[in-house]
Amino acid sequence: LRGFMLTARPEYLNVHDRAVAQLPDVLARLDGLIGKDAELEPRLARVQVLYRERMILMDNTIALTRTGRIGEAVSLIRSGRGKVLMDQMRLELTAIDAVEARRLTERTRQSERASAVTVSVNALAAVLILILAGISTWLVRRYVEEIEGAHLELDRVNAGLEDQVRDRTAELTRANEEIQ
Repeated sequence: LRGFMLTARPEYLNVHDRAVAQLPDVLARLDGLIGKDAELEPRLARVQVLYRERMILMDNTIALTRTGRIGEAVSLIRSGRGKVLMDQMRLELTAIDAVEARRLTERTRQSERASAVTVSVNALAAVLILILAGISTWLVRRYVEEIEGAHLELDRVNAGLEDQVRDRTAELTRANEEIQ
């Protein structure tokens, strides 16, 4: 803008024109990010009002320069109104950034707490699994011991029955010999 004011050559406005053309999209994206946030919406509305005032001031300065009224254009710049508007916009945008940074910090803390809870729950679950595995091992071992005990008892009973059968067979064989 300064180059245009000093020379009145339109090519010095190219950078300005490109930047001004992008501003509505930037504000629309910012509006989309903020949405209906009760805390940030008034700040964005204030930025948009300040932006429109600043654009009017810049357009007036450019129009005055184009019509050769450089002195009036310089007076507008020297009034400091443009700097005041920009400073106010920066304050609002800094406040928006601060709110978002605070929220991000809170979400990070919540995420860290949730992560710690998840780790704790997983550790507790691992301990419970180990306890259940120990109990299962103990129960299986006890069951195997009972089966082995029952097997030994069955072997003892079978041995006793075999002895009885042998004794009875011997008795019958003797009785048969006596009869003959």
